[in-house]
Amino acid sequence: ILVEGGVADLSFNDRQRLANDHKFNLVSDTDTNYITTATGLGCMQDAPRTYQEKSFFREQQSKGREPKVCANILECIDCAKCGIIDSEENYYELLSFREAIRLNKATYTGSDAAQGSYERIINTLDERLCLADQSKLAKAKKRLNKNGVSEVWKITI
Repeated sequence: ILVEGGVADLSFNDRQRLANDHKFNLVSDTDTNYITTATGLGCMQDAPRTYQEKSFFREQQSKGREPKVCANILECIDCAKCGIIDSEENYYELLSFREAIRLNKATYTGSDAAQGSYERIINTLDERLCLADQSKLAKAKKRLNKNGVSEVWKITI
């Protein structure tokens, strides 16, 4: 509550500077350098490959696969090309991704590696969403509560 209250009065540029201080990108919804991924995170795909991308492509190559783009969702959040796009739609997709992880917790219970990875993603997203535009985030939360998770994260069992 204290963090959100303190951030609510800050301009986008001030929140963006704070994000940079915390080593992540907060991106305007008008920034055309970033594309939206299924997670709601933005990716600056045209930038040079990062360590996370190179690692993903090496792993895929070792398995005989040749993907066209990086798809390592677990590493996205730590990638320098990743950004939180400051829009209601992206916040909805991001909250949906976060909720999908929480709803499927039983699937990876018993795997310490998976549990640690997913908890780290949720905690990191929560920390970064503190710098979101609180009115846009509130609308996205309301939409999540009303409609459930985004279609891309509706997994049927």
